[in-house]
Amino acid sequence: MRCHVTVIVMAAVAVVLVACSEAAAQQAAIELCAEGEIAYQETLTLQLPDRADLGEQVFLSFRARIQARYQTGSATALQVAVNGLPTSLERLRNKPDYYLFSSGRRIAWYSPGEAAWVLPYYAWERTDVAEGFVHAFVLDITDLLRPTGNTVGFQSVYHTDPEATVQLRDVRLLHSDDFPKAPSLADEPVLTESRGLEEFRRRALGYHRGAEATLRTDTPWEPEVGVVAPRTDWAQEYELAVSPTGRIAVTVGRDCYEARSWLRTAGGPWLPIGEEPVQGWASFAVEGGEITCETPELSLRRSVLRHGSNVEVRDELTNRTDADLPVMVVNALDVGDIAGIREFRISGQLQMRFWASTSPTEGRRTAATPTAYVERDASAVGLVMEDDALRNQGSFLVWDSMVAMGDDMLYLAPGASRTLVWKIFPLTEPGYFGLVNALRHDWELFGEIPGLFGFVHPSSEERMYEDVRLEGPEEIAQWLADTGIDVASTTANIPFDDGRPGALYGNEELELLREGLQPFVAWREQVRADGAQVECLPYMDIHLCRLVGDRTLEDLEARLPGALIRDAWGDPVAYRSGWLYNVLPTLDNACGRHLMDAMRLYMDELGFDGIYLDEWDHSRARVSFNHQDGMSALLDEDGRIVRKVGLVPLMARDFQVALIEELVARGATIFANQFDGTLTTARLPIVHFAEPYGSYDSYLLAAAQCCRTPMSLNVKATRGIWQDTREFLRRGLLLCYYWKYLHGDHVLKRCFPITVRELYPGVVIGDDRIVTCASGTFTLGRDRHLTAYIYAGPDGTLQRTVPANTTVDGHTAVELSLTDDEIAVVMAEGAR
Repeated sequence: MRCHVTVIVMAAVAVVLVACSEAAAQQAAIELCAEGEIAYQETLTLQLPDRADLGEQVFLSFRARIQARYQTGSATALQVAVNGLPTSLERLRNKPDYYLFSSGRRIAWYSPGEAAWVLPYYAWERTDVAEGFVHAFVLDITDLLRPTGNTVGFQSVYHTDPEATVQLRDVRLLHSDDFPKAPSLADEPVLTESRGLEEFRRRALGYHRGAEATLRTDTPWEPEVGVVAPRTDWAQEYELAVSPTGRIAVTVGRDCYEARSWLRTAGGPWLPIGEEPVQGWASFAVEGGEITCETPELSLRRSVLRHGSNVEVRDELTNRTDADLPVMVVNALDVGDIAGIREFRISGQLQMRFWASTSPTEGRRTAATPTAYVERDASAVGLVMEDDALRNQGSFLVWDSMVAMGDDMLYLAPGASRTLVWKIFPLTEPGYFGLVNALRHDWELFGEIPGLFGFVHPSSEERMYEDVRLEGPEEIAQWLADTGIDVASTTANIPFDDGRPGALYGNEELELLREGLQPFVAWREQVRADGAQVECLPYMDIHLCRLVGDRTLEDLEARLPGALIRDAWGDPVAYRSGWLYNVLPTLDNACGRHLMDAMRLYMDELGFDGIYLDEWDHSRARVSFNHQDGMSALLDEDGRIVRKVGLVPLMARDFQVALIEELVARGATIFANQFDGTLTTARLPIVHFAEPYGSYDSYLLAAAQCCRTPMSLNVKATRGIWQDTREFLRRGLLLCYYWKYLHGDHVLKRCFPITVRELYPGVVIGDDRIVTCASGTFTLGRDRHLTAYIYAGPDGTLQRTVPANTTVDGHTAVELSLTDDEIAVVMAEGAR
């Protein structure tokens, strides 16, 4: 059956309706759509039969690919939602969870963070990939169906290539499981995810009332912001109560948010806190904000602490046995009537649906931004995982009106105790940036961005880079002044077999690093002799090592014993197969010691001003299956330990702290790409920035909003630095250079130095300046004279100045009316 469609445009989303006849519903396979094509953010919606017209089991079958300029590989591309709820990897029935890419890497078919399926670029004719199942997907959707009014929606979330589309073929419903399956599906699966939360995941993944929520998904930037003044107090008006069952009630105005918990040890039932009746505990007591309960295996002491901006919950867990004790925890917040939910974010990212089932092993986002946010008409609430273990092991789950944090990777050594910390942030004024600012102040995440960062290329011959096209040190020094670069970084490079320079990462031999940095040393001395005032930071990625020349993996393991990271199948984790591999630095291993020596080479011998740290939290390997961190394990559904593992952010944390302490002792300037997977390292004096590839909605930008230095590199394939500057500012972020630059008297020269105290859509507030792309009245709350410098596109250059022209609460202020193409930097007199 070929689709005959009617296209209805609603809120810029194309909705396609296809009806199925009763006769078709009686067939063994129901054809829904022969083929279709979906552009970015468009949705193909197909009506499904009533539940009574289908069999006991119902499978959704389709073939899909990305039509783009690429010919191999795959990317996150397609959300498939049944009755408004996304499907997920647990539903895949015709092939394993992953496929083998050409480099030998295992690529999962699903991205929990995007709640979307990974689709191939391969042409339809390719049958030599993934055992011939590269395009084919069969999903069990039985428990997502309602009695009537069923639909399935296919939405493209692929944004790497704006001209690309998602192509669908052979969309059908199947009534039996006799469909073709990949031969390897019969193999014993290798466990890569913990299964201790399966009962709660089933609630989240099946049909639930959360699908009824109607959510806003538009960026909150507004061109008019009214009066902007620094805020000194983030305390909220709310009421806190703890019931005799241990339920925590946080009341904001007329909205009440109630938290309850469940805990479990291996082989046992889920034991509730906050439920009627209290059952399963050997002892249970509530006294004020203190809750104590225990079983023969486990004791819990919970402290509920009221702070001005949040409610802190501290759960001290103690293993009462003489064996390792897995502990599974779910802390859930009931956010009230589904119909009243207006906005939902996970890790800062707007969600199209009130749905979540994230994975702690999939990527960086949960550990870097361990937040869930729910907004109602008159209030909002944030749920935050704070301690280092919970934010790395935790998952966000949603069912009905519950938003939950679950941890099924934690175990306690015999007799050991560990305290998990989580927080509830009530907000009397709805708005996600209220949570961002309250969190940054609670965690004291403030650091000075000392100047404008940019990459330079003294070893490159690629004339795509501006500085490579310049003639001699004098022109480069003038170029540095023209672009405004205050802090410059580049890699150590040595010539390889083809004679072209290739990058080193920091874990290679010291003599190679010394050789590779000589061009940067010479560049530094030459441009400084010509008057350039620029700090120079060599590149280092503490998690990667390159095999140079005829060196092998065996050589790497001999030189850095115990550092190579292996996956669940025992294979080394390659960043680039054959020559670039993931390693784990710790205080006690050869990799950590080598990196300390490399740091001394850079700082003490070669005299650099600091270090730029790429992929700071971890590289391609988040989990090491050949290391153990002493607290993390994969559990089966019964909660028993199947395999102990090491989470890289937890294992590398102490080394990272020691490295930064050594650099700080030398007065170093420290920049880093990516953000921190632990609160311990998030507080270190590092200037962070994001690296979004091609999207203004990357989760990395949400992580940047919550860090010490809210900033991002320009988009890699940027359409223009000025456009990127405006778009980032609309998200509360400043911009630094990737490999394209502004010139002349431009806006970025006046943005730095800055310590960001608050950020909002279109407004960044520092101690002595405010950067804004919105109209309004701006004050720093002091009496120093203010001047607003107004910049405009396409080059971001100065257009005019506006002196202080009004007051706010007796303090100097400036009222500005900006066009859509203008940015203002409001500066206090005497600011650098």
